[in-house]
Amino acid sequence: MAALLGTVLLLAATTADLPSEALEDRRNTARLTVGGGAVMAASYPGSMEDPGPGLVFAKPFWLGKRHRAFQWVFDASGLASYGSYSNHPRFSLGLRYGFDLFLGRTYGMEFRLGAAAALQAGARTVAGLEIFTFSWAHSFRVAKDDDHRVKIITFANSGFWLRRDPGNDMGMSASVMGIAAAYELPY
Repeated sequence: MAALLGTVLLLAATTADLPSEALEDRRNTARLTVGGGAVMAASYPGSMEDPGPGLVFAKPFWLGKRHRAFQWVFDASGLASYGSYSNHPRFSLGLRYGFDLFLGRTYGMEFRLGAAAALQAGARTVAGLEIFTFSWAHSFRVAKDDDHRVKIITFANSGFWLRRDPGNDMGMSASVMGIAAAYELPY
């Protein structure tokens, strides 16, 4: 653990010293992250595992003051997936709060926590509430400017369906987890 902390501190120390005005100008909310990956969801009824493809997106609404290696973020995130067993599409849309760590010139990590509304559509349509959403991303800057990033995102949402599910003793029955590759670009 100490070696990991030392590596993180070393990477943070290699970030170029920039005046605060330059840091503020380099990142803004006029950007969107979009991507796709693999998802494992708990479908209604019975919270049965339901793997399938998924699409993710995120849009920042507010960025805190940019420090050399740290910035607070408030954003909206969304997930659309398709369960290959249940043949149901599943949607999730929510708000999250977290931070970005800038660990060197090209690499960073992003952490977010929040809540979301969920919907399983189809023959067994049901709404849900995901009271805990979490994501962690590895972010790589792929251009000289700070506007284009490739991300590997892992995420987990946990909540419950807003319909009685007899025989299901899982308190957190509207859950989803997955991994995605995404691209952040300005607009």
